[in-house]
Amino acid sequence: MRPVLRLAFLLLGIGTLLESPCLATPSPSPEPESPAAPVSVVERQALRRQGWPLTFGFPLPKGWVRPGEPLSVSSDRGTLPTQSEPLVLWEDGSVRWVLLDTQTDLGPGEKKRLFVEKKQAPSPPGAIRISDRNDFLLVDTGAFELRVSRRTFSVRLQVASPGGKHKDVPLGPFVVVGDERSVPLAPDRVDVVARGPLRAELSVEGKYANGLSYALRLEAYAGKPFLRVLHTVVHTRSETTLPLRRIGVDIPLALGKYPQYYAAVEDAAPLAGPLSSSGLQLTQVDARSFAEAGIERIGRLAGWFEVEGNDAGIGLHVPFFWQEFPQSVRLSPVGLTYSLRADVGPPAEFGIGSAKTHEFFLVLGTLEPERVRPVVLRRPGRATVAHVDPAWLVRTRALPNVVDPRKRPELLENARAGFARFWRTLGNERWDEAGGASCPPKSAERPRQGFFGMFHWGDWNFPGYHDTTKGCDAWGNQEYDLTQALALLFLATGDPAVHDYLVAAARHFSDVDVIRHLPSRPSWVGMNHPKNPGHFSFELGGVDPGHTWVEGLFSYWLLTGESRARDTALGIADALVRRGASKQRGNPRQFGWPALALAAAFDLTREARYAEAAEEYARRGMELHPARKGPEHWKMGILADALAYVHSVRPKPDYLTWLTEYGKRILEKNPKDIRFYPALAYLAARTGSGDYRRAAEKALERVRFGSWGKPFTVGVRYGFRIAYLLDTPSP
Repeated sequence: MRPVLRLAFLLLGIGTLLESPCLATPSPSPEPESPAAPVSVVERQALRRQGWPLTFGFPLPKGWVRPGEPLSVSSDRGTLPTQSEPLVLWEDGSVRWVLLDTQTDLGPGEKKRLFVEKKQAPSPPGAIRISDRNDFLLVDTGAFELRVSRRTFSVRLQVASPGGKHKDVPLGPFVVVGDERSVPLAPDRVDVVARGPLRAELSVEGKYANGLSYALRLEAYAGKPFLRVLHTVVHTRSETTLPLRRIGVDIPLALGKYPQYYAAVEDAAPLAGPLSSSGLQLTQVDARSFAEAGIERIGRLAGWFEVEGNDAGIGLHVPFFWQEFPQSVRLSPVGLTYSLRADVGPPAEFGIGSAKTHEFFLVLGTLEPERVRPVVLRRPGRATVAHVDPAWLVRTRALPNVVDPRKRPELLENARAGFARFWRTLGNERWDEAGGASCPPKSAERPRQGFFGMFHWGDWNFPGYHDTTKGCDAWGNQEYDLTQALALLFLATGDPAVHDYLVAAARHFSDVDVIRHLPSRPSWVGMNHPKNPGHFSFELGGVDPGHTWVEGLFSYWLLTGESRARDTALGIADALVRRGASKQRGNPRQFGWPALALAAAFDLTREARYAEAAEEYARRGMELHPARKGPEHWKMGILADALAYVHSVRPKPDYLTWLTEYGKRILEKNPKDIRFYPALAYLAARTGSGDYRRAAEKALERVRFGSWGKPFTVGVRYGFRIAYLLDTPSP
């Protein structure tokens, strides 16, 4: 094996998930008069990176920056080229959240402090150029050209080489349902999502020949030889479930003479050697074992694969390769085929209206004139994560419920310890993949360890083998908004392990837990599934307005700019608007969660229809559940918290009257459940009452962060909310 391949792996590693998480220390906060806002970036793999791309959301105080005014990212060596895109505006029209792109150098293991400033950024030396040629879009990054056709499905990369030659690399997605293989039809739309000097993003949407829908997001970076791809397939046919056998993409590229391969294995020696004409198949069979040329062994493929000859080279990086098993890669002298879902074992049951997104990076090797071999491939991915100073975020008030670690160090330490326990549970809990509404006979069991798999990674299961909580080994479908709990914990700590799982959770919820297509019940489209066996089963009931969460998706979008999360959250809010509350009956949380979701949608969009619908759910909830019932059931706490949210965006007296009566009852009865107390913290912040504050502080002392999904999420959600309300003065 040539040294270039080993060096490529070392330069481009991503690190092992599900080890003990590194609990990062947040950066100190800025001085109040400081014109620059701090962001910390850590090189996670002890490697040297030059001009490394960073994309991150950044909060701004009201009135600080108007749309169109310059913003830049600076380091101690000066101002960096910067690309900015406003995401959310304040009521006065100033920018509330902005998506920033830059490129910076990082030394091995370096912790770098960057600053966001109100100043003009320099132009990058080689800016991305996008040309609209009517029939196709052309993106020139300086490292390769990306061509996307409008008339047929055609996504091609061209890499320049010495002598004026070009390597043409087409991407060929396909899906296999049952025994039928289908390829994409001509796209319904091709859009430029991001157009800037440092990063460009295209969106390609359409249908496969078999009726499934596809969405491709293609992201390229100035001067970088890699393309980020997010492929989403959506079940838009009429069958309740489909036997999904395979999702794949062919990536042909003639390597030339002396082809060799390299594949990384976690905690073990890499696989490497000459590549025969017949090629090599590598398959992650489950979370514990992979197969090399059909021979199974214990281990986890790390998601980095490389092939090269004397003429060209290509690398493939898949961030969650073994976690989202079964996946496979076929390496050959004429390119590779990546199976996002490998045809291993029984086919996946693809539920109607659900989706699946896979992320991967293609890294293109170009020719060096002097030695005629691929340059060292630089493995992309979440090698670095930008973390905004939490004290700055709290100061901006751009996102509620963020905790300043300087004020609540014990709370943060307990939450981080809770995440470490939850992290271990994710990797070790035993469950039965054959579980359904009823537990299967022993002969039909499919025991698994750890919450891994294509449709499972990013969610949690109830504890205990065959737990029968709701069906047999049912999934929580992120009850209480796991995505939001992870977002809040990451914002407070900067822990990269939390960020990694936040990505998985947000995508799982957007894809698997939300109904995007259901001809038999169109009123359910947009709603999310309650906890059920198989994620999207309706055997034990339909949608539940008491299980509607959007805050985590909004927070993820603000942090990353991934618009699919925002669109999914707004789809849930739109479904709640259509559903309405005027004739609805139900328990308190069936009005509380919708009101909270709609208030959050209004807070970010300022669209009056969301505020009006939030008020409808709030008033109906107050009508059916008088405040005097406060301590009777913890679900009253969810309604009370929602009324506090609605009052914060629509401050009308009757909400405060209801909350005051509720607070009086809680003080009298002193219930132990933490879910009763966010409303009292809100009253303390609004009224200055010492009684409310003392009750909320005592409740905060009782917050516990359990070792599995639900108690961990409940602890973060309500503990952080109470702390934020107690520590942040009312506007």
